[in-house]
Amino acid sequence: MKIKKGGTRIVLVFSTFVVKIPEIKTVRLFKRLFQHLIKGQVQEKLKAFDEQSILKASLKYVFSGIIANKLELSYSKNHKNDGKIIHVSGIFFNLILLQTKAEIMEENGKRWKDFYEFLIDNRVNEKDLLMVKNFGILDNKIKLFDYGNENTIKALDQLNQSNFKFI
Repeated sequence: MKIKKGGTRIVLVFSTFVVKIPEIKTVRLFKRLFQHLIKGQVQEKLKAFDEQSILKASLKYVFSGIIANKLELSYSKNHKNDGKIIHVSGIFFNLILLQTKAEIMEENGKRWKDFYEFLIDNRVNEKDLLMVKNFGILDNKIKLFDYGNENTIKALDQLNQSNFKFI
């Protein structure tokens, strides 16, 4: 087993599956809030969370891992035929997700470079859909395994409306 840390979750990587555990960032919230207050960046950071209220933005920040897991679970359930994603295969305590493990893609590998070019050629511009760390290979197909972000979900919905398929 390996342990990986993402921006919002801790991922336990086993031989055939992964477990995504939300990280709750209470201590880090106060540290970051204090830093942003000193630097006068609070309004800028509120915009990043699409909020006017420090309380609402703080809650989004603290519970971002839980929100990410909920988004992935919901999208997976509502898009059972979407071949672009690795679907959620289980959930515990309504918080912890299970997914089939994919082979990690190499950033400098030919397959990623070709895929990235394909995305750019097809005007895909959502940043999470252009990052190799969010993709893997499963059953010899490129699949998105990290889609726990509202902008990524919106981009996937737009791609689905146009019957877009990954190569």
